[in-house]
Amino acid sequence: MRLAKLVSPALAFGLIIANTPCGRADEKTHQPKTLILIGISTDAKADNEFGHTVYGYSLFDDGKAVSARHVYNWAVQNIQSKKLNPEQVKEVMRLVKGLPKQKGGAVPRQFLVRVWFAGQDEADRLEFDHRKLPADLERVLELMRPRPQKYTVEEKK
Repeated sequence: MRLAKLVSPALAFGLIIANTPCGRADEKTHQPKTLILIGISTDAKADNEFGHTVYGYSLFDDGKAVSARHVYNWAVQNIQSKKLNPEQVKEVMRLVKGLPKQKGGAVPRQFLVRVWFAGQDEADRLEFDHRKLPADLERVLELMRPRPQKYTVEEKK
């Protein structure tokens, strides 16, 4: 199953915007391959519910790391990117591949962190609670973020 089918439409749209080639018409463009997608939910809404907000992070095979705030069916905001060197990309891949499989019950939606890998299907998607992320995932986010970021989470009413 293609990675794009596994992500929310807003996250997929953000990836399209972040990777639209620019330049001369006679230039050969290389469409980068997505290596990793990370989605951090900030509310308890369903994936396809109006206004559901996710911080999305993507890493591509050319070393480009993109982050954006995705508000389902409304906006893609604060798109930022940075370039990782080949050693950093290898470190991210090593750390992500070593992440533990989730144990126990389901993570509350407002604290849900999903990690997808290139070439994996939905059954192999990893899910974590962002209140207690593994140290390796914290390091991955540190490498991929353009700058330090705090998340605001809606509390259930």
